[in-house]
Amino acid sequence: WLAIPQDLLLSRMARPYDMSGPFVFPASAAASYVTAVNIPVDDGYTARQIFTDATAHWQTIPRDE
Repeated sequence: WLAIPQDLLLSRMARPYDMSGPFVFPASAAASYVTAVNIPVDDGYTARQIFTDATAHWQTIPRDE
């Protein structure tokens, strides 16, 4: 069986029903005004990377003390 990587936020691999929302949403009326968008289904990896990059950036800005 596949070993689950320790750095997964949800501590599990994706299940088939985890994928249904991202597949159904673009075809639904709720997405009628949405064009050309990527919907990452990656256990928060993308958000974690953006947050890590932003945190690193903010830490380099000098602060008045």
